[in-house]
Amino acid sequence: MTATLDKPQRISVIWFRDDLRLHDHQALTAAASHGPVVALVVDEDSQAVQSRPLGAASRWWQERSLRALRKDLADRGVELLRFTGDPRQIVPRFARAVGASLVTWTRRYYQPLTEVDAQIKSALQDLEIDAHSFPGFTLTEPWEVQKKDGGDYRVYTPYAKAARGVVSTDAPLPVPALCAPGVDAGSAAMCARG
Repeated sequence: MTATLDKPQRISVIWFRDDLRLHDHQALTAAASHGPVVALVVDEDSQAVQSRPLGAASRWWQERSLRALRKDLADRGVELLRFTGDPRQIVPRFARAVGASLVTWTRRYYQPLTEVDAQIKSALQDLEIDAHSFPGFTLTEPWEVQKKDGGDYRVYTPYAKAARGVVSTDAPLPVPALCAPGVDAGSAAMCARG
């Protein structure tokens, strides 16, 4: 065997949520730079995470976007695996099942989902799996643009003036080079369901 075959793969999981794209995606870029990528999407049980269920228009958008994402990933040799349920159970089990050493996702900024994400991150760390969230669908992080007294802006024009100094003018991230590990999707699916 060669040295590269003896070396264990550093598998990463990219957990897609509201950011169903490959370009300008910090979490995906980080996962791809870590090693082979396994792509995951979880249709979250709204009762389990105490959030409002998606409406008809949102479900339509999500399905169309997931079809496009699935095709874009497949064109690069990566399968998108989809589960339904409580992400606090699915994500850690799935990561363990595929042998991941890293899980990345795009940050959410509203309760109760920030608490759900914190619980997932803690569960992954308990399994000794690195977990990192990244900004993804905001121009700035909410805490980066605040008034001098530390409060939030309530009027757009002062906010816009303050944000100009914070908003990145870097070019969008390109689609990263992706490779898939030799993960048996059926085995991973059985483990993620419990």
